[in-house]
Amino acid sequence: MTVISYFENNSISLSEIGIKSDKIASEFAGYKIIHLSDLHDKSFGRDQKYLVKIVKENHPDLIVFMVI
Repeated sequence: MTVISYFENNSISLSEIGIKSDKIASEFAGYKIIHLSDLHDKSFGRDQKYLVKIVKENHPDLIVFMVI
């Protein structure tokens, strides 16, 4: 008997990183960027409803997509 186990990460992971630098203008204090990557045809509910909900709840100033 052959058993094949296939696991694909279909979860959303949030990481918050604070950056402090004298080189960043004070106007960017509290500026929030959401970076989305590694989606590769993933589905997070119909019309990506769950992903969109999480993005909206975090009130980003900028959303960045990484596409390779």
